[in-house]
Amino acid sequence: MPIFIWTDSKYSVNIKEVDEQHKKLVALINCLHHVNQNNNDQGALGKVLDELVGYTKYHFKREEELMKQYRYPDYSDHKSKHDNLVQQVLRMQKMYYIGTTGITIDIAILLNDWIAEHILVEDKKYSPYLSGSNVT
Repeated sequence: MPIFIWTDSKYSVNIKEVDEQHKKLVALINCLHHVNQNNNDQGALGKVLDELVGYTKYHFKREEELMKQYRYPDYSDHKSKHDNLVQQVLRMQKMYYIGTTGITIDIAILLNDWIAEHILVEDKKYSPYLSGSNVT
């Protein structure tokens, strides 16, 4: 059973590329949860965690490119939030690999900090601006 269920009506920022990337991140979070719940293979957990970290960085870079291209006025603040979240995710990854934290706690933190706050609050801020610039 997924830990997070995407609904367009709640989470869409009305920019197809960004929504697809958000859905992929949600799928990776759900996969990490699934592997954690149903498989005791630390290698499989590490592989999914690494993919999640890498895709998060890719997604943020692409989102920032869009904001710069269309001169989003709050770009610096948004990028700063991305940088902080990447640091949190990298700390989570490092703590996992040295054995000081479990995946379940970290998924909860990631969901609360990234999905609940970042998409619903921060990404929804740039959505009207970019949509107004004909980004779809």
